[in-house]
Amino acid sequence: MSIRRILMIAFLLFSVITAALVSTLTYYRARGALHNEIRLSVQAQALNVTEQIESVIFERVENLFGWSRLDVMQDLKIEDVDKRLATFLRDIKLSYAGIYQNLLCVRDGRVVAASDAGLINQRWPVEPAWMRIPMQNAEVAVARPRPDAEVPVLTLSTTVSDHFSQYRLGEIHARFAWKEIYNLLDHAVAHSERYAVLLDQEHHFLAASAGLRKHPDLMTVNFASWVTGDGRYGVSTIDGQPLGLSKLLVGFARTTGYKGLPALGWTLLIITPQRIALAPIAQMLHTLIALFLFTALLAIVLAIYLSGQIATPIQRLTAATSKFDIERDPAPSAIGGGREVGELSAAFTRLVEGLKQSRHDLIRVSKLAAVGEMAAVLAHEVRNPLGILRSSTELLKRQLAPNARSHEMLDFMLSECDRINGLVSDLLNSARPRMSSFEYADLDVIVRQLIESLQSKGREKNVVIEFIASAESQFLDCDRNQLIQLTLNLAINAIQMTPAGGQVVVRSWGTDSAVYLEVADSGPGIAMSERSHVLDPFVSQRPGGIGLGLTVVQDIVRRHRGELTIGDSTLGGASFISRFPRRRSEFIE
Repeated sequence: MSIRRILMIAFLLFSVITAALVSTLTYYRARGALHNEIRLSVQAQALNVTEQIESVIFERVENLFGWSRLDVMQDLKIEDVDKRLATFLRDIKLSYAGIYQNLLCVRDGRVVAASDAGLINQRWPVEPAWMRIPMQNAEVAVARPRPDAEVPVLTLSTTVSDHFSQYRLGEIHARFAWKEIYNLLDHAVAHSERYAVLLDQEHHFLAASAGLRKHPDLMTVNFASWVTGDGRYGVSTIDGQPLGLSKLLVGFARTTGYKGLPALGWTLLIITPQRIALAPIAQMLHTLIALFLFTALLAIVLAIYLSGQIATPIQRLTAATSKFDIERDPAPSAIGGGREVGELSAAFTRLVEGLKQSRHDLIRVSKLAAVGEMAAVLAHEVRNPLGILRSSTELLKRQLAPNARSHEMLDFMLSECDRINGLVSDLLNSARPRMSSFEYADLDVIVRQLIESLQSKGREKNVVIEFIASAESQFLDCDRNQLIQLTLNLAINAIQMTPAGGQVVVRSWGTDSAVYLEVADSGPGIAMSERSHVLDPFVSQRPGGIGLGLTVVQDIVRRHRGELTIGDSTLGGASFISRFPRRRSEFIE
């Protein structure tokens, strides 16, 4: 598996798993908090509406009990002959604007006074008491409302007694319009998908909000199982199948008494379909899923990008190393990427350059070893016979008569012997390692003396040799003889490569830490493709040369821990610049 794929998979797994864990943890924690909040909301609403119902019933009971104690009720003794009591009841009904369907006073089963004049003198059937509410040595009887009636009412009644004898004069009946409870329940769940149901002491249906009021099975549903526990309030999850609904979240609250009014024993249910109650949680889940998908998509994009940024440079470097041929290919260029990849690429480039240099040095050492072997053979096989030939030629020259032709031939033989001896000396000098002897000397003095001795050689070829010294003396730690040999080799090469009428310029200058020596000519120069090989042994651009002069130059520069640069001169030919540190303490190992 490639490193890019490994990085991509690792990044994706880390990102996606982290996002999934965070999303899951967030969902469950928020779900729990929202669920508790919803339960508290349903429960609080049930308590609030229960209190409102108790308040309404308390006011109706207080009203009835208070009216029964008024002086106008004493008109029951005379059967309200002046209709003052009927007028009072009518005014009460009007002032309460529809809260009461009817108000009437009954004596011996006959209506004596009523807010509706049509009921006076009619027989009034006795309604069985559903519950009795004690009130200050009296009680208020409550007849159960009939929710299935066309106009359901809650009938409240209490006894009217004589103020003096406490003799029972009759009863006052208040027919409370049950629609007021309906209105209260409708208002409690208005603008929501909740329902409200009021139950009696035995958990039978009493009233419901509009959404359930006309449900055909409402009267037959067993609501007892919907109220769990003995506490005043609570919340439970109920199967809403009896009402044709799905799962329901039901909050309930029981009446506990209000301002001295004893507990009625009623229970109020606030019913919410669970899908509605938990809709914020579902919406939050959808949001988290969308956020997770977005995070996963972003993670994929980032994984592809980052793995590419990291792996692509490594892959390019791997491809470059696998296809690299040290003999034919140049050192690979730097490969972009992160800092570590860049350092790895640079290290590989340095390694390749070092291997190439080592290979080059190995070849050079091998050639020098061959030179050493050749020099040893030549010294033994050539110099001794060459010395005999030279001595014999000189002897023959002295013995022969001074004949121009004969002396010319003998001089030619002597010069050729000297040339052969010079070639052997060059071989020996390039192959024989010599110890360097450093001293603090002035480069300008060394070079100036050498250039003066070369002027005759320049005149022979009609080449101008010029030395341009720096304004200040250029002192450095050096081996005098080696610097003479270096300058001599470079200058002679320049003279030999420069055509007649040309120019050779030797120039020196310096900085605080280094001294520079340049030998430039107006010859043909050195092609860029040949500069990397011209310093190798046995490589020469001059016909008849054996290619050891520049090898010796490079060896001397290295002994001085300097640098040799080959370039183009301002004269149009080649330029050789040698750089030497001034002090041995500054030598670069």
